[in-house]
Amino acid sequence: MAEEQKDQPSFRITYYAFQGRAGSLRAAASLGGVSYEDVFTSGEEHKKAKEEGTRRWSGVPELVVFDKDGKELITLGQSNACTRYIGKVTGLYPENAVERALVDEILDSVEDVLNVVSPTFGIKDEEKKKAARAKLCEADKLPYWIGKFEARLEENEKRGNKNGYFVGDKITIADLKAYYGFQFLTSGNLDYIDGAKLMEPAKRCQAFVAKIKENEGMKKMEEAFAASQKEYKENKVKSFKRPGKFVCGSL
Repeated sequence: MAEEQKDQPSFRITYYAFQGRAGSLRAAASLGGVSYEDVFTSGEEHKKAKEEGTRRWSGVPELVVFDKDGKELITLGQSNACTRYIGKVTGLYPENAVERALVDEILDSVEDVLNVVSPTFGIKDEEKKKAARAKLCEADKLPYWIGKFEARLEENEKRGNKNGYFVGDKITIADLKAYYGFQFLTSGNLDYIDGAKLMEPAKRCQAFVAKIKENEGMKKMEEAFAASQKEYKENKVKSFKRPGKFVCGSL
């Protein structure tokens, strides 16, 4: 995997015009200073691609990796696999085997949380949806998971790491994945779920979210993303080039 300075993207991220499961991909690339192309797709476009069998697996995000000549090398699917790839090329995925496993724990656990909530999106009847989401707020559902994330932050602190991250004392893809997972719960977009109330007992998690939000690289990335969302909504522009160093892939 060579690294060069070129005016071309290292890879292309395809996802919707919101952060969601692609938030950690975009953030890792941006914080790592790697060039990439951010392509917005719609639900209708994704449905068509899936029906035509052109999706790598089942959903987005997808990551198209470019080779040294700027040609498409391979398409990767599954959000955590894509996040790990970007983490590897940016240095945000630890080399230490145990630390890497601890990062993987967080990535997979965030997906577990999303999978707890996702079945309720298909409920059309509002009263049934309200009842289903009330159950998600019971002690053995979302509060259980938030408690586990709180415990992982405390555990990392007890290992002598004082910067408030999940693994070690430097930001990793685990932090980016967790941050967007917490944003998902507290965004206000989940009807009948009071995310702020759920997070209230988790003081370390609250401090963690505030820390990531105030990271200068994150603020810069979110500002650029908001501008892209506006351009997409108003002018139907779907592709956005993010500057940085070109890191090609190889097989």
